[in-house]
Amino acid sequence: MPFLLIAFLSGVLTALAPCVLPIIPAVIGGSVSGNDHKKPYIVTFSLLISIVVFSLILKGSTLLIAVPDLFWRILSGGIIIFFGLTLIFPMLWDKLTSRAKLFERSQKLLGGASKKDGVGGAILIGIALGPVFTSCSPVYLLILSTILPRSFAEGLIAIVAYALGLCLVLLLVGIFGQRIIHRFDWAANPYGWFKRSLGVFLVLAGLLVVSGLDRQIQQLVITTGILDITKVEQRLLGQ
Repeated sequence: MPFLLIAFLSGVLTALAPCVLPIIPAVIGGSVSGNDHKKPYIVTFSLLISIVVFSLILKGSTLLIAVPDLFWRILSGGIIIFFGLTLIFPMLWDKLTSRAKLFERSQKLLGGASKKDGVGGAILIGIALGPVFTSCSPVYLLILSTILPRSFAEGLIAIVAYALGLCLVLLLVGIFGQRIIHRFDWAANPYGWFKRSLGVFLVLAGLLVVSGLDRQIQQLVITTGILDITKVEQRLLGQ
Protein backbone atom coordinates (compact mmCIF):
# COMPACT_ATOMS: atom_id res chain seq x y z
CA MET A 1 0.00 0.00 0.00
CA PRO A 2 1.44 3.43 -0.94
CA PHE A 3 2.71 5.28 2.12
CA LEU A 4 0.78 8.47 1.29
CA LEU A 5 -2.46 6.48 1.45
CA ILE A 6 -1.35 5.02 4.78
CA ALA A 7 -0.63 8.54 6.05
CA PHE A 8 -4.07 9.74 4.92
CA LEU A 9 -5.87 6.77 6.53
CA SER A 10 -3.85 7.30 9.71
CA GLY A 11 -5.09 10.88 9.85
CA VAL A 12 -8.67 9.64 9.50
CA LEU A 13 -8.12 7.14 12.32
CA THR A 14 -6.46 9.77 14.52
CA ALA A 15 -9.63 11.88 14.36
CA LEU A 16 -11.36 9.00 16.18
CA ALA A 17 -8.60 8.64 18.78
CA PRO A 18 -8.20 10.32 22.21
CA CYS A 19 -5.29 12.39 20.87
CA VAL A 20 -7.66 14.98 19.40
CA LEU A 21 -9.93 15.40 22.42
CA PRO A 22 -8.95 19.07 22.98
CA ILE A 23 -9.37 19.85 19.28
CA ILE A 24 -12.91 18.53 18.78
CA PRO A 25 -14.69 20.97 21.16
CA ALA A 26 -12.95 23.96 19.58
CA VAL A 27 -13.72 22.76 16.03
CA ILE A 28 -17.38 22.21 16.87
CA GLY A 29 -17.61 25.51 18.72
CA GLY A 30 -15.91 27.46 15.93
CA SER A 31 -18.10 25.80 13.29
CA VAL A 32 -21.52 26.35 14.88
CA SER A 33 -20.89 29.69 16.60
CA GLY A 34 -22.22 31.72 13.66
CA ASN A 35 -24.64 31.59 10.75
CA ASP A 36 -21.99 31.41 8.04
CA HIS A 37 -22.08 28.00 6.34
CA LYS A 38 -18.41 28.43 5.35
CA LYS A 39 -17.21 28.43 8.97
CA PRO A 40 -16.57 24.65 9.25
CA TYR A 41 -14.41 24.84 6.11
CA ILE A 42 -12.52 27.89 7.40
CA VAL A 43 -11.85 26.37 10.82
CA THR A 44 -10.64 23.02 9.48
CA PHE A 45 -8.56 24.50 6.65
CA SER A 46 -6.86 26.86 9.12
CA LEU A 47 -6.31 23.88 11.41
CA LEU A 48 -4.78 21.87 8.56
CA ILE A 49 -2.33 24.66 7.71
CA SER A 50 -1.51 25.16 11.38
CA ILE A 51 -0.84 21.45 12.00
CA VAL A 52 1.46 21.22 8.98
CA VAL A 53 3.37 24.41 9.82
CA PHE A 54 3.82 23.70 13.51
CA SER A 55 4.67 20.06 12.87
CA LEU A 56 7.54 21.25 10.72
CA ILE A 57 8.61 24.07 13.04
CA LEU A 58 8.06 22.61 16.51
CA LYS A 59 8.61 18.92 15.91
CA GLY A 60 10.59 18.69 12.70
CA SER A 61 13.21 21.35 13.42
CA THR A 62 15.07 23.07 16.23
CA LEU A 63 14.11 26.64 15.27
CA LEU A 64 11.81 27.14 18.26
CA ILE A 65 13.28 24.54 20.59
CA ALA A 66 13.96 27.20 23.25
CA VAL A 67 10.29 28.27 23.39
CA PRO A 68 8.67 26.48 26.35
CA ASP A 69 5.58 24.37 25.79
CA LEU A 70 3.76 26.47 28.39
CA PHE A 71 3.96 29.50 26.08
CA TRP A 72 2.10 27.70 23.28
CA ARG A 73 -0.48 26.32 25.70
CA ILE A 74 -1.22 29.77 27.14
CA LEU A 75 -1.32 31.41 23.68
CA SER A 76 -3.56 28.78 22.10
CA GLY A 77 -5.81 28.29 25.11
CA GLY A 78 -6.09 32.06 25.60
CA ILE A 79 -7.39 32.56 22.06
CA ILE A 80 -10.00 29.85 22.52
CA ILE A 81 -11.04 31.25 25.91
CA PHE A 82 -11.36 34.75 24.44
CA PHE A 83 -13.79 33.67 21.74
CA GLY A 84 -15.70 31.64 24.29
CA LEU A 85 -16.13 34.78 26.41
CA THR A 86 -17.43 36.74 23.41
CA LEU A 87 -20.19 34.14 23.09
CA ILE A 88 -21.01 34.19 26.80
CA PHE A 89 -20.98 37.99 26.89
CA PRO A 90 -21.92 39.19 23.36
CA MET A 91 -21.47 42.87 24.27
CA LEU A 92 -18.11 42.32 25.98
CA TRP A 93 -15.84 43.34 23.11
CA ASP A 94 -18.07 46.23 22.01
CA LYS A 95 -17.89 47.70 25.52
CA LEU A 96 -14.13 47.27 25.69
CA THR A 97 -13.54 48.94 22.34
CA SER A 98 -15.94 51.78 23.12
CA ARG A 99 -14.04 52.64 26.32
CA ALA A 100 -10.49 52.15 25.05
CA LYS A 101 -9.30 54.74 22.54
CA LEU A 102 -5.77 53.44 22.03
CA PHE A 103 -5.05 51.14 19.09
CA GLU A 104 -8.58 51.76 17.86
CA ARG A 105 -8.01 50.36 14.39
CA SER A 106 -6.49 47.07 15.56
CA GLN A 107 -9.26 46.69 18.13
CA LYS A 108 -11.89 47.08 15.46
CA LEU A 109 -10.20 44.43 13.34
CA LEU A 110 -10.04 41.95 16.21
CA GLY A 111 -13.54 42.88 17.29
CA GLY A 112 -14.81 42.13 13.79
CA ALA A 113 -13.03 38.81 13.87
CA SER A 114 -14.79 37.81 17.06
CA LYS A 115 -18.30 38.53 15.84
CA LYS A 116 -20.54 35.57 15.25
CA ASP A 117 -20.42 35.77 11.47
CA GLY A 118 -16.81 36.95 11.06
CA VAL A 119 -14.32 34.61 9.41
CA GLY A 120 -11.42 36.05 11.39
CA GLY A 121 -12.49 34.25 14.54
CA ALA A 122 -12.80 30.95 12.71
CA ILE A 123 -9.30 31.36 11.26
CA LEU A 124 -7.79 32.20 14.64
CA ILE A 125 -9.43 29.23 16.32
CA GLY A 126 -8.07 26.87 13.66
CA ILE A 127 -4.58 28.37 13.83
CA ALA A 128 -4.55 28.32 17.64
CA LEU A 129 -4.92 24.54 17.74
CA GLY A 130 -1.78 23.78 15.71
CA PRO A 131 0.83 24.50 18.42
CA VAL A 132 -0.94 22.28 20.98
CA PHE A 133 -1.73 19.44 18.58
CA THR A 134 -0.40 16.09 19.78
CA SER A 135 -0.74 12.76 18.04
CA CYS A 136 -0.53 9.19 19.30
CA SER A 137 -0.28 7.97 15.70
CA PRO A 138 2.79 5.79 15.00
CA VAL A 139 2.62 6.85 11.35
CA TYR A 140 2.79 10.54 12.31
CA LEU A 141 5.77 9.83 14.57
CA LEU A 142 7.43 7.84 11.79
CA ILE A 143 7.06 10.79 9.40
CA LEU A 144 8.66 13.20 11.87
CA SER A 145 11.45 10.92 13.07
CA THR A 146 12.44 9.13 9.85
CA ILE A 147 10.97 10.52 6.64
CA LEU A 148 11.24 14.26 7.33
CA PRO A 149 14.94 14.18 8.36
CA ARG A 150 15.74 12.10 5.26
CA SER A 151 13.76 14.18 2.76
CA PHE A 152 11.99 17.44 3.55
CA ALA A 153 9.82 17.22 0.42
CA GLU A 154 8.65 13.65 1.14
CA GLY A 155 8.08 14.46 4.80
CA LEU A 156 6.08 17.57 3.94
CA ILE A 157 3.84 15.68 1.52
CA ALA A 158 3.31 12.90 4.05
CA ILE A 159 2.39 15.38 6.81
CA VAL A 160 -0.06 17.10 4.47
CA ALA A 161 -1.67 13.74 3.61
CA TYR A 162 -1.95 12.89 7.30
CA ALA A 163 -3.43 16.32 8.16
CA LEU A 164 -5.90 16.03 5.25
CA GLY A 165 -7.26 12.75 6.62
CA LEU A 166 -7.57 14.18 10.12
CA CYS A 167 -9.17 17.45 9.05
CA LEU A 168 -11.58 15.77 6.63
CA VAL A 169 -13.23 13.92 9.51
CA LEU A 170 -13.27 17.05 11.67
CA LEU A 171 -14.81 18.97 8.75
CA LEU A 172 -17.63 16.45 8.53
CA VAL A 173 -18.18 16.78 12.28
CA GLY A 174 -18.33 20.58 11.98
CA ILE A 175 -20.71 20.52 8.99
CA PHE A 176 -22.98 17.94 10.64
CA GLY A 177 -23.08 19.92 13.88
CA GLN A 178 -23.81 23.20 12.10
CA ARG A 179 -26.66 21.71 10.05
CA ILE A 180 -28.29 20.25 13.12
CA ILE A 181 -28.02 23.50 15.06
CA HIS A 182 -29.37 25.63 12.21
CA ARG A 183 -32.57 23.61 12.19
CA PHE A 184 -33.54 25.35 15.42
CA ASP A 185 -34.27 29.07 15.52
CA TRP A 186 -33.32 29.41 19.17
CA ALA A 187 -29.77 28.29 18.37
CA ALA A 188 -29.15 31.37 16.20
CA ASN A 189 -29.95 33.85 18.97
CA PRO A 190 -26.61 35.41 20.06
CA TYR A 191 -28.14 36.24 23.46
CA GLY A 192 -29.81 32.85 23.93
CA TRP A 193 -28.80 30.06 26.28
CA PHE A 194 -27.34 27.91 23.49
CA LYS A 195 -24.75 30.44 22.31
CA ARG A 196 -23.78 31.16 25.91
CA SER A 197 -23.49 27.44 26.65
CA LEU A 198 -21.30 27.11 23.56
CA GLY A 199 -19.13 29.88 24.96
CA VAL A 200 -18.76 27.99 28.24
CA PHE A 201 -17.84 24.93 26.18
CA LEU A 202 -15.02 26.86 24.48
CA VAL A 203 -13.79 28.42 27.72
CA LEU A 204 -13.54 24.98 29.36
CA ALA A 205 -11.67 23.65 26.33
CA GLY A 206 -9.25 26.57 26.51
CA LEU A 207 -8.69 26.05 30.24
CA LEU A 208 -7.90 22.38 29.63
CA VAL A 209 -5.29 23.39 27.06
CA VAL A 210 -3.71 26.07 29.28
CA SER A 211 -3.56 23.81 32.35
CA GLY A 212 -2.28 20.79 30.44
CA LEU A 213 -5.18 18.68 31.72
CA ASP A 214 -6.10 17.87 28.14
CA ARG A 215 -2.93 15.79 27.77
CA GLN A 216 -3.53 14.08 31.10
CA ILE A 217 -7.00 13.10 29.90
CA GLN A 218 -5.50 11.84 26.64
CA GLN A 219 -2.97 9.75 28.53
CA LEU A 220 -5.66 8.31 30.80
CA VAL A 221 -7.81 7.31 27.83
CA ILE A 222 -4.81 5.82 26.01
CA THR A 223 -3.71 3.73 29.00
CA THR A 224 -7.21 2.30 29.37
CA GLY A 225 -7.07 1.10 25.77
CA ILE A 226 -10.21 2.94 24.66
CA LEU A 227 -10.22 3.75 20.94
CA ASP A 228 -6.76 2.27 20.44
CA ILE A 229 -6.12 2.99 16.75
CA THR A 230 -2.39 2.31 16.90
CA LYS A 231 -2.89 -1.42 16.24
CA VAL A 232 -4.70 -0.66 12.99
CA GLU A 233 -1.92 1.70 11.88
CA GLN A 234 0.73 -0.87 12.79
CA ARG A 235 -1.00 -3.39 10.53
CA LEU A 236 -1.01 -0.83 7.72
CA LEU A 237 2.71 -0.18 8.23
CA GLY A 238 3.36 -3.92 8.28
CA GLN A 239 1.82 -4.19 4.83
